[in-house]
Amino acid sequence: MNTIFKSSKLDEMQEIQMLKVEHYGLWIAFWGLGISTVVQSAMGAPLKQYAGEGVLLCLIGAFELIANMKAGLWDRSGKPSLKNNLLAAAAAGVFTCVMVFVSNRYLPGALFSGVFSSILTFSVVQIWAVLYCGRRKHLDSMAEKEEDSHE
Repeated sequence: MNTIFKSSKLDEMQEIQMLKVEHYGLWIAFWGLGISTVVQSAMGAPLKQYAGEGVLLCLIGAFELIANMKAGLWDRSGKPSLKNNLLAAAAAGVFTCVMVFVSNRYLPGALFSGVFSSILTFSVVQIWAVLYCGRRKHLDSMAEKEEDSHE
């Protein structure tokens, strides 16, 4: 296993356990920061109070997206599809609509924000899915060329 730290003192089973611990730690940090940011925003806290959490949340998200794209990974349990992308967009739209309505008590603005958020989310996820499919094809063709050269 190629890692950043070449002089690992762990055997393979310990390495897998360490990766699992790091995996869960990352997701606890990610969702904890996300919840913290949303709660503080909903409570009307000034942006500078939770901006640090928001920036860190964005950095973690960007790192995850870029690292997974580089490795040609999408999700552990599925592949990108129109249905899943529409569901993600709908969830983002509903979440945005509720958050805007709770903070402003103005339904037309909340509906507009929710619809716009859905469209934006769907567009971004679809573009990301196209990029993923291209990257996956590239990695698969490189693997095939490597196998052919070993024969």
